[in-house]
Amino acid sequence: MLNGQLLQNNFDAGAIITETPMSTEKLPKPVTILTPKKIVMGVGARKNASENQIIAAVDSALARVNLSVERVDRLATVDIKKDSLSMINAAKKVGLPIDFVSVEALRSVKHEGLSPDSKLVKEKIGVGGVCERAALITAGKNANLILKKMKMKGVTVAIAEGE
Repeated sequence: MLNGQLLQNNFDAGAIITETPMSTEKLPKPVTILTPKKIVMGVGARKNASENQIIAAVDSALARVNLSVERVDRLATVDIKKDSLSMINAAKKVGLPIDFVSVEALRSVKHEGLSPDSKLVKEKIGVGGVCERAALITAGKNANLILKKMKMKGVTVAIAEGE
């Protein structure tokens, strides 16, 4: 705690960046608390999409919004992909955990920013789209799309930001 005390004595105020809520009541000096938004990439892919195609789409989407993969919290996709080695290995290679969202949960998403439904995806899995809905659900409260659905060689990617 010596370093913390040294910092407190040498500065009149401070900023704390944290992902968890905290109170400033017991801090001896004025502090601004910054909470970064949660960033989630939603990914949809055809059955035959390769690991490299998924990674290329993720990289392209990040470049489009000028984000590094280190700023992304996780990937999200539909739960029918939970046994997809291409999806699992792509997530591992980009260094992100992956959430699998149920079709029912995807179907329940109502958001003004959603792209029009895909007839093919609706026929295949029963919901009009995966990537945007998965990103919005996983990003959490007050989520919004910062990148709408982007298609690339059998893979779709969207990016959502939430609290």
